[in-house]
Amino acid sequence: MTPEYIVSIVVIGILGIWDIRVRRIPVIVLLVYAGSGILYNIIGRNGAEIGEYIMGCVPGCAALLLAFGTREKIGKGDGYTMMAVGIWMGIHRILLIGLISLGLLFVGAVVCWVSRVVSGKYVNGSGEIPFIPYLWGALVIAGMISVQ
Repeated sequence: MTPEYIVSIVVIGILGIWDIRVRRIPVIVLLVYAGSGILYNIIGRNGAEIGEYIMGCVPGCAALLLAFGTREKIGKGDGYTMMAVGIWMGIHRILLIGLISLGLLFVGAVVCWVSRVVSGKYVNGSGEIPFIPYLWGALVIAGMISVQ
């Protein structure tokens, strides 16, 4: 597993717990994570293929546009987090991680729906499903299969 995955799994795991408990993510942690990703790309990779990592922000930007367009039914924090992960992972890996996380989110939504049908209630009481834990799961899966 590469350093990008290790750092991302730890940080996104912390943010995921925060997202579940508080429904907000600490901006300072996200800024430090994104800033360290920029430094890692410049220093650790000697600036090689820097466009790949700048383009990694595009899926996060798309999520931000969805957040604004849906009046934050999709949280802005999810978009910012996707941008930060994209800085660390690059466009190719963040696209795969995004698809895996959407698949995991679909499974989670189905479980919540079945739970509601069976019990008459939502799993967490609000009907909202935090996205960042699914992003964490996708990072773990991608890290385990060593997507370069």
